Amino acid sequence: MNSRIALPLAPALSVLLVLAYLLPGLVGHDLWKSEDAIGIGIVHQMLEHGRWLVPHLAGEPYWEDGPFHYWVAALTTKLVGLVFAPHDGARLASGVMMAVVIALVYATGRELYGRLEATGAVLALLGCLGLLVHAHETLGEISMLAGQALAWYGIAVLRRAPYRGGWLLGLGLAIAVLSKGLPAAIAPMGVALAAPFVSSAWRRREHLPALTQAVLVGLLLVGSWIALAEQGFAGLVSAWWQANEAQFAVPRGEALGFWGYILVWATWPAWPLAAWTLWDARHRTFDAGVRVLIAAVAATFAVLLFLADPREVYSLPLLLPLSLLAGAGVPSLRRGAANALAWFGVMSTGFLGALVWLGWFAMVTGVPVAIARNFTRLEPGHVTQFSWTAFAVALAFTIAWVWLILKSERTAAFRSVTFWAAGITLLWALAMTLILSWIDYGKSYGPVAQAMKKHVPEGIRCVESRGLGEAQRAIFDYRVELVTRRVEREGDPGCPLLLVQAYLGDSDDIGPGWKLLWEGRRPRDRERYRLYQRTGARQ
Repeated sequence: MNSRIALPLAPALSVLLVLAYLLPGLVGHDLWKSEDAIGIGIVHQMLEHGRWLVPHLAGEPYWEDGPFHYWVAALTTKLVGLVFAPHDGARLASGVMMAVVIALVYATGRELYGRLEATGAVLALLGCLGLLVHAHETLGEISMLAGQALAWYGIAVLRRAPYRGGWLLGLGLAIAVLSKGLPAAIAPMGVALAAPFVSSAWRRREHLPALTQAVLVGLLLVGSWIALAEQGFAGLVSAWWQANEAQFAVPRGEALGFWGYILVWATWPAWPLAAWTLWDARHRTFDAGVRVLIAAVAATFAVLLFLADPREVYSLPLLLPLSLLAGAGVPSLRRGAANALAWFGVMSTGFLGALVWLGWFAMVTGVPVAIARNFTRLEPGHVTQFSWTAFAVALAFTIAWVWLILKSERTAAFRSVTFWAAGITLLWALAMTLILSWIDYGKSYGPVAQAMKKHVPEGIRCVESRGLGEAQRAIFDYRVELVTRRVEREGDPGCPLLLVQAYLGDSDDIGPGWKLLWEGRRPRDRERYRLYQRTGARQ
């Protein structure tokens, strides 16, 4: 019997695809120089130094994030502490929060449209290139996404059950604010206020009381945190408010160019599918769900434009309404367009997956010589060890992907988003199994931290730093309990040791009175570190 896999996938297979997307990369590697290291550094400060109410990084308040995600990460770290290293346990929180995000996107899609559109929205979200790496990092943005997803779900529920929607909206806003501050609540709250003007479906007598309820819930939860934190950290309200204010600035022309470049690739394939949704409905009145999601995309993009320091990771909130809008158009996708996206996904991810397999084979066997030499040149000193576990998992993912491609229904519109999401999942899984040790070797700061620790004289606790990045401060704190006092923040604290981060060829320009104890860097980096001791300082 030549049975075919029905699309969209059955619930069991859909859950399996989501787990295959979420689990690889959460555990099994060191801290990398990214936001992930900063998040793990904050969790370390919570667990080891009791700084629970206000996020701290290497001994200093970290105002860019709220504490919510790191509370969850600290909990998962404790729960799996007997099995996983603390940094692996902290990353599991992102897996949990992403599972919540995916479930809420599905629920919102069902509320606004139906089951098919909801499934399309989830697959479009899983396929977004800008989400893949960040979904596996310890980031406050991940819990912010969960809070915003809950807020969007609450807005969807408002038209049917206003007071229930109000509770959900208020709780979602509180989680978003406690994760990333006030900017995270602006777009959902703005759309909730504007919904009755956008669509008559939200013009209900209970709408305003429900919104009042949502605001009160949010204020109660966020206000409780502020009140508790203010008791143990005097001046929190002023510092937190200033940090939130500093996130905004008048939009500049280059910001528009930056976001245009970022969003073209980070929101693929959600943006072309969302454009199809609008194009397909151009000759009829947009339904209520489409109207509200257009407002949600516009409001979220407006917030991005006013951010003072645009960064790629800040594009994540746009993925939620854009994926929901994309999901609405998937069932009506024309056969030609669906096949084009499906086979573009198959050919591109299949080709890249084959390259990962070839690169792994070259590293293990030395053949082809040219490819093995290239990998060695990129990460000199790395020695690949064959792992049956990594090989078996990678092979299982590859076979499952081939089976899905060959056995799926040939005429289903859902082939487009299914093949793309499955291909992205395959690439991530191959990278996180076959070549993870190579990636980890190139991105880990563990050897640098350990080498430096050997040159820190025993008993010296005061170390000042110059030019040290946030991620490096977190890694040195987590790995070797070295908490530096930044000259940029405190002036000259008079410590006996000085750690300088700079680029190769740069002068440290620290003046007389210091002697060099140690210099080190990662094999391929231009960043190098020098540890100095003040002459005449007591050992």
